Amino acid sequence: MRKFALRISLYYGDTLTRTLYDSKVFICQNAAREYAEQQTSERQPGKFTRHFDVTELTPQIVNEIRHEYGWNNPSTVYRVLPDDRKGVSHA
Repeated sequence: MRKFALRISLYYGDTLTRTLYDSKVFICQNAAREYAEQQTSERQPGKFTRHFDVTELTPQIVNEIRHEYGWNNPSTVYRVLPDDRKGVSHA
């Protein structure tokens, strides 16, 4: 079963200050994308913002999550969304 991680890029204005992985791991890529869209904030001058990207979970990423949070296992989110949500408008 494929799992997906969220890479967080932290910015101050337009300057990238740090990159790390969220402690949540998703089993559904669409649920991960939706969460990433909800958590991402637009870059603004003089403010800290976050940008989330979805990536497939690898053993290296699991080790980075363990190192960052001091946990043995990342928490897994079991929320599943249909694959055809790509073109859905939330307006």
